[in-house]
Amino acid sequence: MSLRAFALPLLVLPQTLLLLTSLVHPVYLDRYVVYEYAGLALLVGAAPGALGRRIGARALLVVPAALLLLLPTELHLRTPQARPDDLAAAARVVRQLGRPGDGVLFLPSNRRESALDFPGDYEGLWDLALSGPVASSGRLAGVELNPAAISARMLTVRRIVAVRTAGSGPVPEGTRQDAAMLRVLAADFRVCARIPVQGLLVTSYARPGDCPAPGSTGTPPNARSSRDA
Repeated sequence: MSLRAFALPLLVLPQTLLLLTSLVHPVYLDRYVVYEYAGLALLVGAAPGALGRRIGARALLVVPAALLLLLPTELHLRTPQARPDDLAAAARVVRQLGRPGDGVLFLPSNRRESALDFPGDYEGLWDLALSGPVASSGRLAGVELNPAAISARMLTVRRIVAVRTAGSGPVPEGTRQDAAMLRVLAADFRVCARIPVQGLLVTSYARPGDCPAPGSTGTPPNARSSRDA
């Protein structure tokens, strides 16, 4: 197999298949196709050799030209706007809304990546759904308890902070655990504050009458898309 026969499909097929699938069900995220740049790198890397045999020393200009062409894309991929969600902003809001001893929930469970990336902002909060430490679970987001156990834990606390995927409808890819969390929140808790950040919604809940007085939670006037220095 030639290098071109390997690199071109690697560059084109992942993005094309995801775009076509997204016409039926939205699944396209840029991080799912980042590896296709390996195909581009192979083609760019082989270009000087191929061109060098034809145009000699002028082929050396291909490398800096390619770097300049790719520079805007590379810079964009390193900004918070390149992600569908802002985990740093969500963690910052959780830190400002939560109090030591409060519960925290993630809907769906992969939203827990905010706590895994910024554990200091979740210090003192109790992950009500998690059965044990993530590190020893063998799974990226840990292992959650069954719905009954999560519901029982929720009823032992007075306040809960929830981090969920943005949107007012059912939790995307929701599980029975997610459904149980939402039922208990709706039946036994009241919304104290809702703060949207990029791709996520952070909501603080409390038992009826336990919402903090306005201004006492440290709720930020806005949630910026980059993490504080």
